Amino acid sequence: MGYWARTPQARGQQILFSTTLDDFFPPDHPVRLIGELLDGFDWTSWESQ
Repeated sequence: MGYWARTPQARGQQILFSTTLDDFFPPDHPVRLIGELLDGFDWTSWESQ
């Protein structure tokens, strides 16, 4: 699979200072909606190109 098939780091993965990427955004932040929308797409045809 290509680079875009899997994210290099999961959102729940701990990083340098023992925080997760989800810790940077409050629960009602608009970026969470964008993430949910993008997760709902089937990217297989785009990734295969």
